[in-house]
Amino acid sequence: MGEAKRFNEGKPRLSLVPGALQRACARAMMYGEMKYGMHNWRGGGKHMSYHGLADSLNRHLVALLEGQDKDEESGLSHVDHIAANLGFLAELVENGKIIDDRYKEDKDPIKLEITEDTEFIVETHPCYPPGTPDANSPCLKKRLDEEGTDWYNEYKQGDNYNG
Repeated sequence: MGEAKRFNEGKPRLSLVPGALQRACARAMMYGEMKYGMHNWRGGGKHMSYHGLADSLNRHLVALLEGQDKDEESGLSHVDHIAANLGFLAELVENGKIIDDRYKEDKDPIKLEITEDTEFIVETHPCYPPGTPDANSPCLKKRLDEEGTDWYNEYKQGDNYNG
């Protein structure tokens, strides 16, 4: 029979993540589960954007740096809330579900090629003229706010995306 084999090379060593960080994140996540429901944060929306998460994380960081140990509403440590916000950020970025509202001066507008597969964009948003709408279009931003980013991420992974 021989010795058991493991093929772990190149995989993240999750045992290296400090237990205190895991517990801090779990406490805040349990509070969030009671307040908003389990996995509510996975629903996306404008609060699950780079700026939305940075705002929340920074509010807790500033309060901590100004000498406030506990969040007044939850009674938890601000470190717990910082850990949870960092967890949201890491998960949403890794899975491509974060709303990217970061300012990028050198970013070219995303061009959406209108094809048979993507005509729904024109039909759904009559303000789009046929052609290649700009990613900064108010219609596109409104749709991202209302419907989340799943449809957009699927589109970006398709053959018609040229961004």
